[in-house]
Amino acid sequence: MNNRITKTRLKQLLSYDLWKIIAIIAAGVFLWSLLFTMFGDSLSEGQKLNVYAYNVTVKVSEMNELLKTGGENDFKSYEIRETQFYDFGMYSASNTTTAQQFAAWSSVGQLDIFFVSCNEGIVTKQKDENGREVETKRSLAGDYIPYFYPLETLTGDAFDYLKRYGGLDADGNLDETEIKNYFLDRKRRDNFYRHGQIDADMEVERFGKLLYAANKMKEFLSRDDLDIWYTAEQDGKEYIYGVEMGKLGLRGGNPATGKTPTDLCGVGEIDEVSGSSVASGVALAVFNNKNHQPDLMYESLSFVVAVIERYSDL
Repeated sequence: MNNRITKTRLKQLLSYDLWKIIAIIAAGVFLWSLLFTMFGDSLSEGQKLNVYAYNVTVKVSEMNELLKTGGENDFKSYEIRETQFYDFGMYSASNTTTAQQFAAWSSVGQLDIFFVSCNEGIVTKQKDENGREVETKRSLAGDYIPYFYPLETLTGDAFDYLKRYGGLDADGNLDETEIKNYFLDRKRRDNFYRHGQIDADMEVERFGKLLYAANKMKEFLSRDDLDIWYTAEQDGKEYIYGVEMGKLGLRGGNPATGKTPTDLCGVGEIDEVSGSSVASGVALAVFNNKNHQPDLMYESLSFVVAVIERYSDL
């Protein structure tokens, strides 16, 4: 039998079966992509720490330094595999794109940390009951309060998490056995831990970092003399929704490094050389991702504690 592949036979094959070949290749690519998506080590939203700014300026080089991975001062746990800083730009009443982005990203738990202007600099004109035009002023941060996680609630939830899965006792000690058992349970449920890059000792370290952040925030919140908070009233009750960076700056800088909040953020243009800005009027808030990141939402708490310690004398 003559089975030789010749130019003539190859041309005949392509002329009659080309569309079949293309279809087979396309099906193979689709199947490979589907299998990779199902069984590959894709990152969850919780394993990405996303920091956003709106109507304020943030010094990118300083933010990159804060978010960098590695070293004894790294506040993040091994879970954070990717960090991102995104600037929504400056507020404009005619800009509807930002609101759409915000709503879409919030719905999938993509928002973690927010630097936003909190001074009442947004003027809205409307008519009163007599038909006269009046001006009202509001802060941009106030528009997003329903998305924020009160720091008291976040800290309380962190301690509940530590007790439930880390065996935290009344003396403030964690139980390594319980932590490792919980890690094995998570490993069975998550593709990311399947191939051995992560071990149980790293989970013990993660719980240790969370305990440190929860204890520090509890200490800060309990101090009556510490006026650094961004507060707002919701349903007739006042909540602490974040840190007001200008108030934090009034305490002076970090004694070891001399850094203050103005080295990181402000409401005006930031000089990349000197880092000069005015941090007054900037709120640092945390988004409520309890439904999207039940294990990893507390990385945001660690971020806030790191900012307080890095840019003040606390």
